[in-house]
Order: sequence, then structure tokens, then C-alpha cells
Amino acid sequence: MKNIWCTLFMVCICMPLWTQTHMPDCKTIIGIWKQSAVMSLNGNMVEVKSGNYKIYNADSTYYTIVTKSSGKNNGIGQYGTYQINSSSILTEHILKHGFNSDLDGTDLVVQYKLIKENTLFLKWQQNERWFIEKWIRMPVLLNGK
Repeated sequence: MKNIWCTLFMVCICMPLWTQTHMPDCKTIIGIWKQSAVMSLNGNMVEVKSGNYKIYNADSTYYTIVTKSSGKNNGIGQYGTYQINSSSILTEHILKHGFNSDLDGTDLVVQYKLIKENTLFLKWQQNERWFIEKWIRMPVLLNGK
């Protein structure tokens, strides 16, 4: 009987490891995303070469990485946890925001749309203004290509 309980315990502990999917293989928002466009004030999507990255981890944590061509102020722009509320809405709980400390500890409701697994649109409102961003999933390089 003791062996049965030990075996069952080991299966329960190891099952999550067997079912894990590595980030590049995910078909959900989990992954590493590069910002590719933002909505301008006149409502048009404008391509950007910001070097901003967003990482949604499987453990419900996220990071926004900011890189600038000047090399100044590069780093983690914000981080926190997220919760998927529905197939089109998630909530980011901002633990720390590097540019606006008033946002520390706040929740941001984000509308999202995943298109063909590799394009992610994020839309949220702040101070009565809507923001829309387009993010592209970072590809896996095979043989350095």
C-alpha cells in the first residue's frame, strides 16, 4: 500500500513537468513578444522599431522590457502578474512600473486579440485615452537563421 501512495505521489509531482510546453512552442499569449506597431493620435497604426519586448510566462508573471537605441534607460519597464479573464480580456497586476510609480500596485484591464498564433494586439485605456499596440511573437532561430 505504501508503494502505491509513493507512486501516486511521484506521478502527481512529475505530471506538470511532462505536460510543460516550452515558451516558443506555445499557441497562446505565453511567449516573448516584440512590439511592432502602435496607434498614433490620429488613429492609424504606425510601425515602430522600439525594441520593446513583453514576456508572458506560464506561471502568470509578465515583464515589459524597454530598449532604446540610445542605450539609456534600458531595462525592465514594468513587471507583475496577469490573469486571463476570458478569451479576449486579461488583467495585468502591475507590481512595479519603471516610468510611473503611480501605477505600482494597480490593475490594468487589457483587451487582447491573438491572430494566427504569432500576432498579438493589446488595447487598454488610461486617463480616458485608448492605446493599441501590435506585438509579434519572437521566432525560434534554427541554425542561426
